[in-house]
Amino acid sequence: MTLISKIDSFLRGLVVHDDFLIVGTSKLREETTTFKGLPFSVEDSYCGIYILNRTTGKPMGGISYTDNIREIFSLKLLFDVQVPGILVENDESHDKSIMADPNLNFWIKQKKQ
Repeated sequence: MTLISKIDSFLRGLVVHDDFLIVGTSKLREETTTFKGLPFSVEDSYCGIYILNRTTGKPMGGISYTDNIREIFSLKLLFDVQVPGILVENDESHDKSIMADPNLNFWIKQKKQ
């Protein structure tokens, strides 16, 4: 096994597609003692989705969440989907719980310091 990239966050999802690795990361929970011995701190960790070159490990792009989103739980690529929706899987009627509107976008605004 060869190390191709180092990400100072808790890895929570990996999708391999063609020459790319799509990696989900979560910020370490401040109150956790389970992962206390990791080589990075809560302050150094971040939440986001990152795309790396599969061979070189070079970052190709990504999204960092800097405010309210602190954890990514899983990743899934959606092919041939133009307007993705939000699905609540733990609801017994989840097949009717999807929300999608091509005219709406939702973004979290950063808090002013």
